[in-house]
Amino acid sequence: MAVFWVAEALPLAITSLIPIFLLPIFGIMSTMKTAQAFVSGPTMLFIGANVIALAIEKTNLHRRIAFRILLTLGVRPKRLMLGFMLTSWFVSMWMCNTATTSMLLPILESVLRQIEESGDGNNASGMTKHRSENMAEFEEPHKACCADGAKCITFDETRGTCSPPGLKRQQEKDAREPVIVVYVARPDAAEGSDHGSVPVSQGYAKRDPEGFRKLAIGLTLSICYAANVGGVATINGAIPNMIMKGEADSQWQTNLGKNSPVNFTSWAAYGIPIALINLAFLWLWMNSFYLGIRSTFGCFSSEERNTEEDKAVEAYLRREHKKLGPVSVDQILVSMLLLTLVAFWVFREPGFMSGWADLFPTGYMVDATPAVLIGLLLFVIPANFTGSSGKGGTVPTLMDWDTMQRRFPWSVVMLMGGGFTLAKACGVSGLSKWIGTNLSIFDALPRWFMLFVILVLVALLTEVTSNPATCSLLMPIVVPLALCQLQLNPLYLMYPVCFATSFAFMLPAASPPNAIVFCYGRIKTSDMIKAGAIMNVICVAAVVLGTETWGMALFDLATPPWNGTATTCDMGGKSGMGGM
Repeated sequence: MAVFWVAEALPLAITSLIPIFLLPIFGIMSTMKTAQAFVSGPTMLFIGANVIALAIEKTNLHRRIAFRILLTLGVRPKRLMLGFMLTSWFVSMWMCNTATTSMLLPILESVLRQIEESGDGNNASGMTKHRSENMAEFEEPHKACCADGAKCITFDETRGTCSPPGLKRQQEKDAREPVIVVYVARPDAAEGSDHGSVPVSQGYAKRDPEGFRKLAIGLTLSICYAANVGGVATINGAIPNMIMKGEADSQWQTNLGKNSPVNFTSWAAYGIPIALINLAFLWLWMNSFYLGIRSTFGCFSSEERNTEEDKAVEAYLRREHKKLGPVSVDQILVSMLLLTLVAFWVFREPGFMSGWADLFPTGYMVDATPAVLIGLLLFVIPANFTGSSGKGGTVPTLMDWDTMQRRFPWSVVMLMGGGFTLAKACGVSGLSKWIGTNLSIFDALPRWFMLFVILVLVALLTEVTSNPATCSLLMPIVVPLALCQLQLNPLYLMYPVCFATSFAFMLPAASPPNAIVFCYGRIKTSDMIKAGAIMNVICVAAVVLGTETWGMALFDLATPPWNGTATTCDMGGKSGMGGM
Protein backbone atom coordinates (compact mmCIF):
# COMPACT_ATOMS: atom_id res chain seq x y z
CA MET A 1 0.00 0.00 0.00
CA ALA A 2 2.85 2.36 0.83
CA VAL A 3 4.48 1.54 -2.52
CA PHE A 4 1.24 2.33 -4.35
CA TRP A 5 0.94 5.64 -2.49
CA VAL A 6 4.50 6.63 -3.32
CA ALA A 7 4.47 5.36 -6.92
CA GLU A 8 0.93 6.67 -7.51
CA ALA A 9 0.08 3.62 -9.57
CA LEU A 10 -3.56 4.18 -8.59
CA PRO A 11 -5.45 7.26 -7.38
CA LEU A 12 -4.73 7.78 -3.69
CA ALA A 13 -8.34 7.26 -2.66
CA ILE A 14 -8.57 3.93 -4.51
CA THR A 15 -5.28 2.78 -3.01
CA SER A 16 -6.82 3.44 0.41
CA LEU A 17 -9.33 0.63 -0.22
CA ILE A 18 -6.64 -2.07 -0.50
CA PRO A 19 -6.70 -2.98 3.24
CA ILE A 20 -10.39 -3.89 3.01
CA PHE A 21 -9.55 -7.10 1.14
CA LEU A 22 -5.83 -7.53 1.78
CA LEU A 23 -5.82 -7.58 5.60
CA PRO A 24 -8.46 -10.35 5.88
CA ILE A 25 -6.63 -12.40 3.21
CA PHE A 26 -3.43 -12.35 5.28
CA GLY A 27 -5.30 -13.00 8.52
CA ILE A 28 -4.27 -9.73 10.15
CA MET A 29 -7.72 -8.20 10.73
CA SER A 30 -11.29 -9.07 9.85
CA THR A 31 -13.13 -7.13 7.17
CA MET A 32 -15.50 -5.71 9.79
CA LYS A 33 -12.71 -4.34 11.99
CA THR A 34 -10.89 -2.99 8.96
CA ALA A 35 -13.95 -1.18 7.64
CA GLN A 36 -14.71 0.37 11.03
CA ALA A 37 -11.52 2.45 10.83
CA PHE A 38 -12.80 4.33 7.79
CA VAL A 39 -15.38 6.35 9.74
CA SER A 40 -14.05 7.67 13.05
CA GLY A 41 -13.92 10.80 15.16
CA PRO A 42 -11.27 12.53 13.01
CA THR A 43 -13.27 11.70 9.90
CA MET A 44 -16.38 13.40 11.28
CA LEU A 45 -14.31 16.40 12.38
CA PHE A 46 -12.98 16.68 8.84
CA ILE A 47 -16.50 16.57 7.40
CA GLY A 48 -17.88 19.20 9.78
CA ALA A 49 -14.92 21.56 9.39
CA ASN A 50 -15.00 21.35 5.60
CA VAL A 51 -18.72 22.09 5.42
CA ILE A 52 -18.16 25.46 7.12
CA ALA A 53 -15.09 26.04 4.90
CA LEU A 54 -17.31 25.53 1.85
CA ALA A 55 -19.82 27.99 3.31
CA ILE A 56 -17.04 30.58 3.64
CA GLU A 57 -16.18 30.11 -0.03
CA LYS A 58 -19.81 30.13 -1.13
CA THR A 59 -20.52 33.46 0.55
CA ASN A 60 -17.25 35.04 -0.68
CA LEU A 61 -16.30 35.81 2.91
CA HIS A 62 -12.70 34.78 2.21
CA ARG A 63 -12.36 37.38 -0.58
CA ARG A 64 -13.71 40.12 1.68
CA ILE A 65 -11.16 39.18 4.34
CA ALA A 66 -8.36 39.16 1.75
CA PHE A 67 -9.11 42.63 0.34
CA ARG A 68 -9.57 44.09 3.82
CA ILE A 69 -6.19 42.82 5.03
CA LEU A 70 -4.39 44.01 1.88
CA LEU A 71 -5.90 47.50 2.11
CA THR A 72 -5.13 47.75 5.82
CA LEU A 73 -1.46 46.78 5.55
CA GLY A 74 -0.68 48.94 2.52
CA VAL A 75 0.48 48.42 -1.04
CA ARG A 76 4.22 49.14 -0.98
CA PRO A 77 6.19 46.02 -1.95
CA LYS A 78 7.23 44.71 1.46
CA ARG A 79 3.81 45.56 2.95
CA LEU A 80 2.06 44.03 -0.03
CA MET A 81 4.05 40.84 0.48
CA LEU A 82 3.14 40.83 4.16
CA GLY A 83 -0.51 41.37 3.25
CA PHE A 84 -0.65 38.41 0.89
CA MET A 85 1.30 36.24 3.34
CA LEU A 86 -0.88 37.13 6.31
CA THR A 87 -4.07 36.57 4.32
CA SER A 88 -2.92 33.20 3.01
CA TRP A 89 -1.63 32.18 6.44
CA PHE A 90 -4.82 33.12 8.29
CA VAL A 91 -7.35 31.78 5.79
CA SER A 92 -5.51 28.45 5.45
CA MET A 93 -6.03 27.91 9.18
CA TRP A 94 -9.74 27.43 8.46
CA MET A 95 -9.86 26.39 4.80
CA CYS A 96 -7.75 24.02 2.76
CA ASN A 97 -4.53 25.59 1.56
CA THR A 98 -5.37 24.70 -2.03
CA ALA A 99 -8.53 26.80 -2.09
CA THR A 100 -6.73 29.60 -0.25
CA THR A 101 -3.97 29.74 -2.85
CA SER A 102 -6.42 29.53 -5.74
CA MET A 103 -8.45 32.41 -4.32
CA LEU A 104 -5.47 34.74 -3.84
CA LEU A 105 -3.60 34.14 -7.09
CA PRO A 106 -6.08 35.94 -9.39
CA ILE A 107 -5.98 38.91 -7.01
CA LEU A 108 -2.17 38.90 -7.09
CA GLU A 109 -2.08 38.68 -10.88
CA SER A 110 -4.34 41.72 -11.17
CA VAL A 111 -2.14 43.60 -8.71
CA LEU A 112 0.97 42.76 -10.73
CA ARG A 113 -0.82 43.90 -13.86
CA GLN A 114 -1.48 47.28 -12.27
CA ILE A 115 2.22 47.56 -11.42
CA GLU A 116 3.20 46.61 -14.97
CA GLU A 117 0.89 49.17 -16.56
CA SER A 118 1.45 52.06 -14.17
CA GLY A 119 3.45 55.04 -15.39
CA ASP A 120 3.04 54.25 -19.09
CA GLY A 121 1.45 57.04 -21.03
CA ASN A 122 1.40 54.98 -24.22
CA ASN A 123 -0.48 52.04 -22.79
CA ALA A 124 -3.79 53.18 -24.25
CA SER A 125 -2.20 53.47 -27.69
CA GLY A 126 -1.63 49.78 -27.94
CA MET A 127 1.68 49.21 -26.20
CA THR A 128 0.54 45.76 -25.03
CA LYS A 129 2.31 42.47 -25.38
CA HIS A 130 1.33 38.91 -24.63
CA ARG A 131 3.37 36.98 -22.16
CA SER A 132 4.67 33.60 -23.21
CA GLU A 133 2.24 30.71 -23.21
CA ASN A 134 3.89 29.35 -20.07
CA MET A 135 1.92 32.03 -18.26
CA ALA A 136 -1.54 30.91 -17.31
CA GLU A 137 -4.32 32.96 -15.81
CA PHE A 138 -6.66 31.40 -13.31
CA GLU A 139 -10.07 32.79 -14.09
CA GLU A 140 -12.67 33.25 -11.38
CA PRO A 141 -14.58 31.30 -10.48
CA HIS A 142 -12.34 28.26 -11.05
CA LYS A 143 -13.89 26.43 -8.08
CA ALA A 144 -10.64 25.13 -6.66
CA CYS A 145 -11.70 23.35 -3.50
CA CYS A 146 -10.21 20.26 -1.99
CA ALA A 147 -10.77 16.91 -3.66
CA ASP A 148 -8.58 14.07 -4.78
CA GLY A 149 -7.61 12.93 -8.23
CA ALA A 150 -7.82 16.39 -9.79
CA LYS A 151 -6.45 17.19 -13.18
CA CYS A 152 -4.99 20.61 -13.87
CA ILE A 153 -6.49 21.20 -17.29
CA THR A 154 -4.76 23.90 -19.27
CA PHE A 155 -7.24 25.27 -21.77
CA ASP A 156 -5.19 26.86 -24.52
CA GLU A 157 -7.50 28.28 -27.15
CA THR A 158 -4.70 28.30 -29.72
CA ARG A 159 -2.87 24.99 -29.37
CA GLY A 160 -4.72 22.66 -27.02
CA THR A 161 -3.48 21.58 -23.64
CA CYS A 162 -0.04 22.25 -22.23
CA SER A 163 0.47 21.41 -18.56
CA PRO A 164 3.72 22.46 -16.86
CA PRO A 165 6.13 19.59 -16.03
CA GLY A 166 5.22 17.59 -12.95
CA LEU A 167 1.78 19.14 -12.54
CA LYS A 168 -0.28 16.19 -13.71
CA ARG A 169 1.62 13.97 -11.30
CA GLN A 170 0.96 16.37 -8.45
CA GLN A 171 -2.75 16.52 -9.10
CA GLU A 172 -2.92 12.72 -9.10
CA LYS A 173 -1.12 12.51 -5.78
CA ASP A 174 -2.85 15.32 -4.02
CA ALA A 175 -5.82 14.71 -1.83
CA ARG A 176 -7.54 18.01 -2.00
CA GLU A 177 -7.99 19.52 -5.47
CA PRO A 178 -10.76 19.01 -8.04
CA VAL A 179 -10.53 20.44 -11.54
CA ILE A 180 -8.54 23.60 -12.09
CA VAL A 181 -9.06 25.19 -15.46
CA VAL A 182 -6.15 27.32 -16.58
CA TYR A 183 -6.70 29.81 -19.39
CA VAL A 184 -3.85 30.73 -21.71
CA ALA A 185 -4.15 34.00 -23.59
CA ARG A 186 -5.57 34.07 -27.12
CA PRO A 187 -3.62 36.16 -29.60
CA ASP A 188 -6.87 37.72 -30.76
CA ALA A 189 -8.05 38.63 -27.26
CA ALA A 190 -9.29 42.15 -26.86
CA GLU A 191 -6.58 44.52 -25.81
CA GLY A 192 -6.98 45.74 -22.28
CA SER A 193 -9.62 43.12 -21.43
CA ASP A 194 -9.62 41.51 -18.03
CA HIS A 195 -9.08 38.05 -19.48
CA GLY A 196 -7.25 36.66 -22.46
CA SER A 197 -4.14 38.85 -22.35
CA VAL A 198 -1.82 40.13 -19.71
CA PRO A 199 -0.41 43.50 -20.68
CA VAL A 200 3.25 44.15 -20.17
CA SER A 201 3.47 47.88 -20.52
CA GLN A 202 6.37 50.24 -20.68
CA GLY A 203 5.82 51.28 -17.09
CA TYR A 204 7.62 49.78 -14.11
CA ALA A 205 8.16 46.44 -15.85
CA LYS A 206 10.22 48.17 -18.57
CA ARG A 207 12.02 50.61 -16.29
CA ASP A 208 13.24 47.81 -14.03
CA PRO A 209 12.47 44.39 -15.58
CA GLU A 210 14.71 42.46 -13.20
CA GLY A 211 13.21 44.18 -10.18
CA PHE A 212 9.70 43.46 -11.39
CA ARG A 213 10.56 39.82 -12.10
CA LYS A 214 11.89 39.33 -8.58
CA LEU A 215 8.88 41.10 -7.08
CA ALA A 216 6.48 38.87 -9.04
CA ILE A 217 8.32 35.67 -8.06
CA GLY A 218 8.52 36.69 -4.41
CA LEU A 219 4.84 37.59 -4.14
CA THR A 220 3.75 34.43 -5.95
CA LEU A 221 5.83 32.09 -3.80
CA SER A 222 4.80 33.94 -0.65
CA ILE A 223 1.18 32.91 -1.13
CA CYS A 224 1.79 29.16 -1.41
CA TYR A 225 4.48 29.11 1.29
CA ALA A 226 2.28 30.99 3.76
CA ALA A 227 -0.61 28.61 3.03
CA ASN A 228 1.60 25.62 3.84
CA VAL A 229 2.82 27.28 7.04
CA GLY A 230 -0.64 28.36 8.19
CA GLY A 231 -2.11 24.88 7.83
CA VAL A 232 -0.22 23.58 10.87
CA ALA A 233 -1.62 26.21 13.25
CA THR A 234 -5.00 24.56 13.89
CA ILE A 235 -6.16 20.97 14.07
CA ASN A 236 -8.47 21.43 11.08
CA GLY A 237 -5.91 23.30 8.98
CA ALA A 238 -4.52 20.30 7.08
CA ILE A 239 -5.31 16.63 6.51
CA PRO A 240 -2.11 15.34 8.21
CA ASN A 241 -3.23 17.11 11.39
CA MET A 242 -6.39 15.02 11.58
CA ILE A 243 -4.52 11.83 10.72
CA MET A 244 -2.13 12.50 13.59
CA LYS A 245 -5.06 13.22 15.92
CA GLY A 246 -6.70 9.94 14.95
CA GLU A 247 -3.56 7.92 15.70
CA ALA A 248 -3.04 9.73 19.01
CA ASP A 249 -6.61 9.01 20.13
CA SER A 250 -6.18 5.40 19.05
CA GLN A 251 -3.06 4.94 21.18
CA TRP A 252 -4.52 6.67 24.24
CA GLN A 253 -7.80 4.74 24.04
CA THR A 254 -5.98 1.42 23.73
CA ASN A 255 -3.44 1.99 26.50
CA LEU A 256 -5.21 4.36 28.90
CA GLY A 257 -8.88 4.05 27.98
CA LYS A 258 -9.36 7.77 27.32
CA ASN A 259 -8.94 10.35 24.58
CA SER A 260 -5.53 11.84 23.94
CA PRO A 261 -4.64 15.37 25.12
CA VAL A 262 -4.67 16.44 21.47
CA ASN A 263 -7.65 18.75 20.89
CA PHE A 264 -8.30 22.09 19.22
CA THR A 265 -7.14 24.12 22.22
CA SER A 266 -3.92 22.21 22.92
CA TRP A 267 -3.10 22.07 19.22
CA ALA A 268 -3.54 25.83 18.85
CA ALA A 269 -1.41 26.47 21.95
CA TYR A 270 1.40 24.42 20.42
CA GLY A 271 0.90 25.14 16.72
CA ILE A 272 0.03 28.84 16.48
CA PRO A 273 3.33 30.07 18.03
CA ILE A 274 5.27 27.83 15.63
CA ALA A 275 3.21 29.07 12.69
CA LEU A 276 3.78 32.69 13.76
CA ILE A 277 7.54 32.18 14.02
CA ASN A 278 7.60 30.57 10.60
CA LEU A 279 5.48 33.37 9.13
CA ALA A 280 7.82 36.03 10.53
CA PHE A 281 10.92 34.31 9.16
CA LEU A 282 9.15 33.65 5.87
CA TRP A 283 8.48 37.37 5.46
CA LEU A 284 12.05 38.32 6.41
CA TRP A 285 13.57 35.70 4.12
CA MET A 286 11.38 36.40 1.07
CA ASN A 287 11.81 40.16 1.45
CA SER A 288 15.57 39.89 1.79
CA PHE A 289 15.92 37.40 -1.05
CA TYR A 290 13.64 39.07 -3.60
CA LEU A 291 13.39 42.73 -2.54
CA GLY A 292 16.82 43.15 -0.97
CA ILE A 293 18.05 43.49 2.59
CA ARG A 294 18.04 47.29 2.35
CA SER A 295 14.38 47.31 1.39
CA THR A 296 13.52 44.91 4.21
CA PHE A 297 15.29 46.64 7.08
CA GLY A 298 15.75 50.20 5.80
CA CYS A 299 13.52 52.76 7.49
CA PHE A 300 13.86 55.34 4.73
CA SER A 301 14.34 53.25 1.62
CA SER A 302 13.16 54.44 -1.77
CA GLU A 303 10.21 52.09 -1.39
CA GLU A 304 8.62 54.48 1.08
CA ARG A 305 7.78 56.95 -1.66
CA ASN A 306 4.19 57.04 -2.83
CA THR A 307 4.83 55.92 -6.42
CA GLU A 308 2.46 55.61 -9.33
CA GLU A 309 2.61 51.83 -8.93
CA ASP A 310 1.39 52.14 -5.33
CA LYS A 311 -1.48 54.38 -6.37
CA ALA A 312 -2.53 52.02 -9.16
CA VAL A 313 -2.49 48.97 -6.90
CA GLU A 314 -4.41 50.71 -4.13
CA ALA A 315 -7.00 51.95 -6.61
CA TYR A 316 -7.48 48.42 -7.93
CA LEU A 317 -7.86 46.91 -4.45
CA ARG A 318 -10.39 49.56 -3.43
CA ARG A 319 -12.30 49.06 -6.66
CA GLU A 320 -12.50 45.30 -6.20
CA HIS A 321 -13.39 45.62 -2.52
CA LYS A 322 -16.18 48.01 -3.44
CA LYS A 323 -17.55 45.49 -5.95
CA LEU A 324 -18.22 43.11 -3.07
CA GLY A 325 -20.77 45.59 -1.75
CA PRO A 326 -21.76 45.88 1.90
CA VAL A 327 -21.37 42.92 4.21
CA SER A 328 -24.23 40.54 3.41
CA VAL A 329 -26.47 38.67 5.82
CA ASP A 330 -25.07 35.28 4.84
CA GLN A 331 -21.49 36.47 5.45
CA ILE A 332 -22.45 37.70 8.92
CA LEU A 333 -24.19 34.42 9.74
CA VAL A 334 -21.29 32.28 8.53
CA SER A 335 -18.85 34.41 10.54
CA MET A 336 -20.97 33.99 13.66
CA LEU A 337 -21.19 30.23 13.18
CA LEU A 338 -17.42 29.99 12.67
CA LEU A 339 -16.77 31.95 15.86
CA THR A 340 -19.31 29.78 17.69
CA LEU A 341 -17.53 26.63 16.51
CA VAL A 342 -14.16 27.96 17.65
CA ALA A 343 -15.68 28.82 21.05
CA PHE A 344 -17.06 25.27 21.31
CA TRP A 345 -13.63 23.86 20.57
CA VAL A 346 -11.76 26.16 22.96
CA PHE A 347 -14.09 25.72 25.91
CA ARG A 348 -14.71 21.99 25.58
CA GLU A 349 -11.70 21.21 27.78
CA PRO A 350 -9.94 24.57 28.29
CA GLY A 351 -7.67 23.27 31.05
CA PHE A 352 -7.81 26.42 33.21
CA MET A 353 -11.48 25.82 34.06
CA SER A 354 -14.21 23.23 33.70
CA GLY A 355 -15.40 22.87 30.13
CA TRP A 356 -18.88 22.25 28.75
CA ALA A 357 -17.90 18.63 28.02
CA ASP A 358 -17.90 18.01 31.79
CA LEU A 359 -21.71 18.23 31.69
CA PHE A 360 -21.76 14.90 29.85
CA PRO A 361 -20.27 11.46 30.56
CA THR A 362 -16.50 11.26 30.10
CA GLY A 363 -15.48 10.83 26.48
CA TYR A 364 -18.92 11.53 25.04
CA MET A 365 -18.23 15.04 23.76
CA VAL A 366 -15.26 15.49 21.43
CA ASP A 367 -14.15 18.06 18.84
CA ALA A 368 -16.16 16.35 16.11
CA THR A 369 -19.44 16.92 18.00
CA PRO A 370 -19.75 20.72 17.61
CA ALA A 371 -18.20 20.56 14.13
CA VAL A 372 -20.99 18.31 12.87
CA LEU A 373 -23.61 20.38 14.73
CA ILE A 374 -22.49 23.65 13.11
CA GLY A 375 -22.25 21.91 9.75
CA LEU A 376 -25.85 20.77 10.12
CA LEU A 377 -27.04 24.26 11.05
CA LEU A 378 -25.59 25.59 7.80
CA PHE A 379 -28.19 23.51 5.96
CA VAL A 380 -31.00 24.84 8.18
CA ILE A 381 -30.39 28.58 8.61
CA PRO A 382 -31.65 30.69 5.66
CA ALA A 383 -29.08 32.74 3.75
CA ASN A 384 -31.27 35.85 3.99
CA PHE A 385 -34.39 37.01 5.78
CA THR A 386 -35.98 38.88 2.89
CA GLY A 387 -38.24 36.00 1.95
CA SER A 388 -36.70 35.60 -1.52
CA SER A 389 -36.88 32.07 -2.85
CA GLY A 390 -34.44 29.97 -4.78
CA LYS A 391 -35.06 27.12 -7.18
CA GLY A 392 -38.40 25.43 -6.70
CA GLY A 393 -39.66 28.22 -4.48
CA THR A 394 -37.50 27.14 -1.53
CA VAL A 395 -35.65 29.63 0.67
CA PRO A 396 -31.87 29.24 0.09
CA THR A 397 -29.81 28.20 3.10
CA LEU A 398 -26.21 29.02 3.97
CA MET A 399 -25.13 25.68 2.51
CA ASP A 400 -26.94 23.44 0.06
CA TRP A 401 -26.48 19.81 -0.87
CA ASP A 402 -25.71 20.56 -4.51
CA THR A 403 -22.71 22.69 -3.53
CA MET A 404 -21.48 20.13 -1.03
CA GLN A 405 -21.92 17.28 -3.49
CA ARG A 406 -19.84 19.07 -6.12
CA ARG A 407 -17.20 20.71 -3.95
CA PHE A 408 -16.68 18.47 -0.93
CA PRO A 409 -13.44 16.41 -0.96
CA TRP A 410 -15.09 13.03 -0.66
CA SER A 411 -11.96 11.15 -1.70
CA VAL A 412 -10.09 12.61 1.27
CA VAL A 413 -12.45 10.71 3.57
CA MET A 414 -11.31 7.50 1.88
CA LEU A 415 -7.67 8.56 2.08
CA MET A 416 -7.93 9.27 5.81
CA GLY A 417 -9.69 5.95 6.36
CA GLY A 418 -6.92 4.13 4.53
CA GLY A 419 -4.33 5.83 6.70
CA PHE A 420 -6.15 4.94 9.92
CA THR A 421 -6.52 1.33 8.77
CA LEU A 422 -2.84 1.11 7.88
CA ALA A 423 -1.87 2.46 11.31
CA LYS A 424 -4.16 -0.03 13.03
CA ALA A 425 -2.77 -2.94 10.99
CA CYS A 426 0.82 -1.92 11.77
CA GLY A 427 0.01 -2.05 15.47
CA VAL A 428 -1.89 -5.34 15.40
CA SER A 429 0.74 -7.11 13.29
CA GLY A 430 3.65 -5.80 15.36
CA LEU A 431 5.28 -4.07 12.39
CA SER A 432 5.40 -0.66 14.04
CA LYS A 433 7.01 -2.20 17.14
CA TRP A 434 9.63 -3.98 15.03
CA ILE A 435 10.54 -0.86 13.07
CA GLY A 436 10.57 1.41 16.11
CA THR A 437 12.74 -0.87 18.25
CA ASN A 438 15.28 -1.37 15.46
CA LEU A 439 15.98 2.32 14.93
CA SER A 440 18.76 2.24 17.50
CA ILE A 441 20.87 4.60 15.38
CA PHE A 442 19.13 7.54 17.03
CA ASP A 443 20.20 6.50 20.55
CA ALA A 444 23.65 8.01 20.10
CA LEU A 445 22.39 11.45 19.07
CA PRO A 446 21.40 14.31 21.39
CA ARG A 447 17.63 14.45 21.65
CA TRP A 448 17.14 17.81 19.94
CA PHE A 449 19.57 16.95 17.13
CA MET A 450 17.89 13.59 16.61
CA LEU A 451 14.56 15.38 16.25
CA PHE A 452 16.06 17.86 13.79
CA VAL A 453 17.51 15.06 11.63
CA ILE A 454 14.22 13.14 11.58
CA LEU A 455 12.25 16.23 10.59
CA VAL A 456 14.66 17.13 7.79
CA LEU A 457 14.28 13.61 6.39
CA VAL A 458 10.49 13.82 6.65
CA ALA A 459 10.46 17.23 4.95
CA LEU A 460 12.54 15.82 2.08
CA LEU A 461 10.27 12.78 1.80
CA THR A 462 7.13 14.90 1.60
CA GLU A 463 8.61 16.78 -1.36
CA VAL A 464 8.00 13.69 -3.50
CA THR A 465 5.14 11.97 -1.66
CA SER A 466 1.62 13.01 -0.78
CA ASN A 467 1.53 14.80 2.59
CA PRO A 468 -1.39 12.73 3.99
CA ALA A 469 0.19 9.49 2.76
CA THR A 470 3.53 10.41 4.35
CA CYS A 471 1.83 11.17 7.66
CA SER A 472 -0.18 7.93 7.54
CA LEU A 473 2.96 5.90 6.91
CA LEU A 474 5.06 7.51 9.64
CA MET A 475 2.63 7.82 12.56
CA PRO A 476 2.62 4.07 13.43
CA ILE A 477 6.43 4.09 13.34
CA VAL A 478 7.21 7.12 15.50
CA VAL A 479 5.01 5.93 18.40
CA PRO A 480 7.15 2.90 19.35
CA LEU A 481 10.30 4.84 18.46
CA ALA A 482 9.43 7.46 21.08
CA LEU A 483 8.28 4.97 23.71
CA CYS A 484 10.70 2.08 23.27
CA GLN A 485 13.91 3.74 22.11
CA LEU A 486 13.71 7.23 23.57
CA GLN A 487 11.46 6.63 26.59
CA LEU A 488 9.45 9.75 25.77
CA ASN A 489 5.84 10.73 25.27
CA PRO A 490 4.79 9.63 21.73
CA LEU A 491 3.63 13.19 21.08
CA TYR A 492 7.29 14.26 21.17
CA LEU A 493 7.64 12.78 17.68
CA MET A 494 4.02 12.69 16.50
CA TYR A 495 3.47 16.46 16.55
CA PRO A 496 6.76 17.45 14.85
CA VAL A 497 6.58 14.71 12.20
CA CYS A 498 3.01 15.73 11.39
CA PHE A 499 4.10 19.35 11.01
CA ALA A 500 7.08 18.40 8.83
CA THR A 501 4.80 16.65 6.33
CA SER A 502 3.29 20.07 5.56
CA PHE A 503 6.67 21.75 5.01
CA ALA A 504 6.76 21.23 1.25
CA PHE A 505 8.51 24.23 -0.27
CA MET A 506 11.06 23.02 -2.83
CA LEU A 507 9.22 21.35 -5.71
CA PRO A 508 6.07 22.14 -7.71
CA ALA A 509 4.82 18.60 -7.10
CA ALA A 510 5.40 18.81 -3.34
CA SER A 511 2.01 20.30 -2.47
CA PRO A 512 -1.12 21.54 -4.26
CA PRO A 513 -0.39 25.25 -3.58
CA ASN A 514 3.09 24.81 -5.07
CA ALA A 515 1.63 23.17 -8.16
CA ILE A 516 -0.91 25.94 -8.65
CA VAL A 517 1.61 28.79 -8.48
CA PHE A 518 3.91 26.88 -10.83
CA CYS A 519 1.03 26.44 -13.25
CA TYR A 520 0.63 30.21 -13.17
CA GLY A 521 3.81 30.53 -15.19
CA ARG A 522 5.78 33.21 -13.34
CA ILE A 523 8.22 30.92 -11.54
CA LYS A 524 10.62 28.13 -12.45
CA THR A 525 11.50 25.03 -10.46
CA SER A 526 14.91 26.54 -9.68
CA ASP A 527 13.21 29.57 -8.09
CA MET A 528 11.25 27.29 -5.81
CA ILE A 529 14.28 25.21 -4.85
CA LYS A 530 16.44 28.23 -3.98
CA ALA A 531 13.82 29.86 -1.78
CA GLY A 532 12.28 26.66 -0.44
CA ALA A 533 15.46 24.98 0.80
CA ILE A 534 16.03 27.73 3.35
CA MET A 535 12.36 27.65 4.37
CA ASN A 536 12.58 23.92 5.06
CA VAL A 537 15.47 24.46 7.46
CA ILE A 538 13.81 27.46 9.15
CA CYS A 539 10.49 25.69 9.67
CA VAL A 540 12.10 22.51 10.98
CA ALA A 541 14.21 24.55 13.42
CA ALA A 542 11.09 26.36 14.64
CA VAL A 543 9.34 23.04 15.32
CA VAL A 544 12.36 21.74 17.26
CA LEU A 545 12.39 24.95 19.30
CA GLY A 546 8.67 24.74 20.04
CA THR A 547 8.83 21.06 20.96
CA GLU A 548 11.78 21.46 23.33
CA THR A 549 10.27 24.49 25.10
CA TRP A 550 6.53 25.15 25.38
CA GLY A 551 5.70 21.73 23.90
CA MET A 552 7.40 20.09 26.88
CA ALA A 553 5.33 22.17 29.29
CA LEU A 554 2.03 21.63 27.47
CA PHE A 555 2.19 17.85 27.06
CA ASP A 556 4.89 16.71 29.52
CA LEU A 557 6.76 15.24 26.57
CA ALA A 558 9.68 13.96 28.64
CA THR A 559 7.46 11.47 30.49
CA PRO A 560 5.85 8.44 28.79
CA PRO A 561 2.09 8.48 29.52
CA TRP A 562 2.09 4.70 29.91
CA ASN A 563 4.61 1.90 30.31
CA GLY A 564 5.90 1.53 26.78
CA THR A 565 7.85 -1.65 27.52
CA ALA A 566 4.77 -3.46 28.80
CA THR A 567 2.40 -2.43 26.04
CA THR A 568 3.45 -0.85 22.79
CA CYS A 569 6.92 -2.38 22.66
CA ASP A 570 5.86 -5.94 23.46
CA MET A 571 2.38 -6.08 21.97
CA GLY A 572 2.86 -3.87 18.95
CA GLY A 573 0.58 -1.17 20.28
CA LYS A 574 -2.74 -2.68 19.27
CA SER A 575 -4.83 0.09 18.03
CA GLY A 576 -8.49 0.85 17.82
CA MET A 577 -9.83 4.06 16.50
CA GLY A 578 -10.63 6.36 19.34
CA GLY A 579 -13.21 9.08 19.54
CA MET A 580 -12.55 12.65 18.67
